[in-house]
Amino acid sequence: IGAVVINSGGTFRMHGGKISGNKVTEGCGGIYVGEGCRFEIYSGEVSGNAHSDIYAWSNVYAGSPAKVDGLVYFTEGNRLQVMDSLQHDWTITLLGEPLPGTVVAVGYTTYHLTEADLNHIHYADNAYKLALDGNTIVITKDATGIEEIAKPRLIVLKNAIHLENYPVNVPYIIYNMYGKTCLSGETDGAGQATI
Repeated sequence: IGAVVINSGGTFRMHGGKISGNKVTEGCGGIYVGEGCRFEIYSGEVSGNAHSDIYAWSNVYAGSPAKVDGLVYFTEGNRLQVMDSLQHDWTITLLGEPLPGTVVAVGYTTYHLTEADLNHIHYADNAYKLALDGNTIVITKDATGIEEIAKPRLIVLKNAIHLENYPVNVPYIIYNMYGKTCLSGETDGAGQATI
């Protein structure tokens, strides 16, 4: 679990170097930040580690030239503390389903976040949109990772009935108003049928 493990209230300050290419069978390949610990990355690179580059049960403090190419996991209530203007992109995710308004990053001490910082912080797979709100970056109400789910439809045509957006290869039965079976069959590989 992690090429670097910060535990028992410890602090790790990274002022250069590279932590890269570490493999694990489970957990974080890069830097594991335990609860009540502190990881400050002023410069250097963390990249190409299995599962994630950083797995944090505490806040992570980021300096301007710090480069983290892979995924950064945060547990509930923890976030990226930005110490000065970010130069590289950060891809983050929160464990669980975050609510709109959840803070994912904040300007640390005297540094005030800008639109440029917002452009360097991304939610994994673009699952949520992020917005600058004062000196914080928060999850907005709009989820972007899930497209609108198409609702099943039964379309009555002049000489046919068309089903669409149904589960694939599933039997169907169409009844008339008096409860008698009129038509039955199975949807095709696209979840459609024309009768």
